[in-house]
Amino acid sequence: MKMMTAIATCGALGLLLAACGVAPVEEQESGKSQQQALQKSDARKVYAHLMPWFETPGFHWDTVGRHYNPQIGPYHSGDYNVIEYQLLLMKYAGIDGVIIDWPGRSTMHQDLPANAENTEQIVAQTAKFGLEFAVCFEDQYATDTGDAINSMHWVRDHYFNQPNHIKLNGVPALYVFGPQKIAAGDWPAVLAATGADPMFFTLWYNDKAGGVRDGTFGWIYSDGVPGVRNYYDRADQGTKVPVVYPGFNAAYPNGAPGWSVPYNVEGDTFTTLYNASKGVGETLQIATWNDYTEGTMIEPTNEFGYKYLVSLQKLLGVTYGQAELEIVRTLFDRRKANDPKAAAASTALINWDLAGACAQLGCTAPVHSGTGGSANGSAGSNSGSAGTTSRNGGTGNTSAAGSASMSNGGVASASGGTASVGPTAGAASNDADSDGDGGGCSLGSTPSSASGSLLFAVALLMAASRRRATS
Repeated sequence: MKMMTAIATCGALGLLLAACGVAPVEEQESGKSQQQALQKSDARKVYAHLMPWFETPGFHWDTVGRHYNPQIGPYHSGDYNVIEYQLLLMKYAGIDGVIIDWPGRSTMHQDLPANAENTEQIVAQTAKFGLEFAVCFEDQYATDTGDAINSMHWVRDHYFNQPNHIKLNGVPALYVFGPQKIAAGDWPAVLAATGADPMFFTLWYNDKAGGVRDGTFGWIYSDGVPGVRNYYDRADQGTKVPVVYPGFNAAYPNGAPGWSVPYNVEGDTFTTLYNASKGVGETLQIATWNDYTEGTMIEPTNEFGYKYLVSLQKLLGVTYGQAELEIVRTLFDRRKANDPKAAAASTALINWDLAGACAQLGCTAPVHSGTGGSANGSAGSNSGSAGTTSRNGGTGNTSAAGSASMSNGGVASASGGTASVGPTAGAASNDADSDGDGGGCSLGSTPSSASGSLLFAVALLMAASRRRATS
């Protein structure tokens, strides 16, 4: 399925959450950034699987459980400052976009509308930060086929018509965490409701969508790295989307799923899985950005620091390093403090202008050698050119070929902060639920002397059925 048909266009994306500390509308919708693509040694597009279900207070922080904690503390997924922080971190780590775990438009669980609304807040900002997006549909939450069709109408009118929607073979990509509920015979009608013939990806080993699937995406499972390697060797999975994750260490109250994947497989699980993915597919999915209950997050944490983002930068051949990531954190802190200079710093970071950002934030722009993105600011005395579900939550066990429970998890060891690449200009342009879950698509400072030009997320997952255990 690949021929595009007419796609209806529709108006503005969702409501802004007033209680989330959201930045002014003018700033949020300031348009697309003028920026060049980040240079990487890995030509594949890299997408992070993002969970939008966090509220403060909220079910996922206060009830589900976790072994790890975000460096910025519990947050609301719909808070503009959090979205800015997350998307900028991704940008400087070499990530090209997000695949958002999406419950559709169903209201069968009390927290689903909030998750869907948080998704809208995130989607609305992706283009501004130069990132792509797509959704991973949790069909388990659809009340019936008609409900799923209604969700696909939303995809048609609000997602597929966005120029920065993830495309493969020139058409929009659509992912499903499963399928878990919608039967194979109903998927043709569900997909037709998108107004397109999308590239349709199901969870690995899952053939419950019948012949309409175009491919599969890897995920976390109890057999860990060997299972992922076996997936890559299978010829019956269509177009494959390889997976990289740090480990799996779930914290569900009921003890599910009863297994884990260490963070140190063959030295370092994240690196091992990345190396295994080489030569497989044209895209790469990271599972996950922020599934804290399953311990698969690569977002900076108190326990691991910036370890996984720095590892990713190195693996992808990105010139930037931890220093740039720390500047993004500084911006987040200044936002919370209502620093009037934060907006200009954000614009500079969007445009790879680290010198300009640091001129506003009072930091020192990192100096690196290498090639990468270009900076807009003028200044700096740099000589090179830089810059360049499994979710388990419940008892979660489902499988497509046999019975298996999938999930993710894991802890990793944090690392300290070493300087990294960045944009500075001057004489040189360098610049730089395994289901049971809690949601998600898974189964089972010194001032710089340079003067830069400044441009500027309780429905208990229903306790045992929210995150992915499907294989």
